[in-house]
Amino acid sequence: MAIEPKGPAPYAPAQTVIDLLEGYRNRGFATPFTPEVLQKASIPDSLVNRTLQTFRLFDLIDDKGNPTDQLVAFKEARGDDEYKSCLQSWLTSIYTDVLKYADPATDEQKKVSEAFRGYTPEGQRGRMVTLMIGLFAYAGLIEEPPKRPASPKANRTTKNAAGRAATKQRNSRRTPDASEKGGNSIQSGLAPTVVGFLEVLPGVGKKWTTEARDAWWKAFEVTFNYAYPTDDSASDDDDDLANDEGDS
Repeated sequence: MAIEPKGPAPYAPAQTVIDLLEGYRNRGFATPFTPEVLQKASIPDSLVNRTLQTFRLFDLIDDKGNPTDQLVAFKEARGDDEYKSCLQSWLTSIYTDVLKYADPATDEQKKVSEAFRGYTPEGQRGRMVTLMIGLFAYAGLIEEPPKRPASPKANRTTKNAAGRAATKQRNSRRTPDASEKGGNSIQSGLAPTVVGFLEVLPGVGKKWTTEARDAWWKAFEVTFNYAYPTDDSASDDDDDLANDEGDS
């Protein structure tokens, strides 16, 4: 069942959705899906209701929390190829309306965000985009992050100044405070798609499985590259800057 404008859109963290999909597929969970079941699956309390709502909007569970035929199909898919194919068909069906206006495999983040205009809640549009891109990357629908064209007016001075400013900003970021939400501190001003992934990192001192970590890293790498595309034409200038600093 596709999501439609003027109606609600899911916005749970992509990695949380992925963890539940893989947990149900590989280990099985008690059903129906309830807040208690999700808590036992290590979903943070602050994300439980949002995740249940996302699964309902995705038509993966019914109003009582019971798995739908679609969720069962993910569990019963044989092998990675069949599983990925099932995911891809499902995602393109869910996001049919959004894909009429933007393709996350080729379009910039701003255009993808505009494709969600009209969905509710409006204040969560950034997380809607984060979820879509993360799931598309997980399903293999995004093979290479889109690159923004370099400005024809860009010059060496501007690039070097931007590089020094970025370095200064990174160095000024404070150390995460474990007492904050989730045990992590997220720097404001980051791309919403990246923030969505950082929000689900385990708190300081907490552990997760190798399988969950690797799945998170794979999806995060694609999303990060999408939000912060590189410009290889600036590499020569960066080398010159490094040499200048070394001489000093």
